[in-house]
Amino acid sequence: SATSFTLKLTQDSTGGRTLSYNSAWQFVSGSAPTMDTSAGAQSILVYSVRSATTIDAVMIHDFK
Repeated sequence: SATSFTLKLTQDSTGGRTLSYNSAWQFVSGSAPTMDTSAGAQSILVYSVRSATTIDAVMIHDFK
């Protein structure tokens, strides 16, 4: 069975932090989302690990 996680990602006061994903990650749009890199920006990454080679994910931007 799949295991699900929710991560709240918050940029620090400098901003500019990014994420990268390996080939196991699958997103709704078919491509990895670009995180808001503004200082203090918040995003939510929700993902479900179906297997060692398949992770389904969605990112919610501008979360406040």
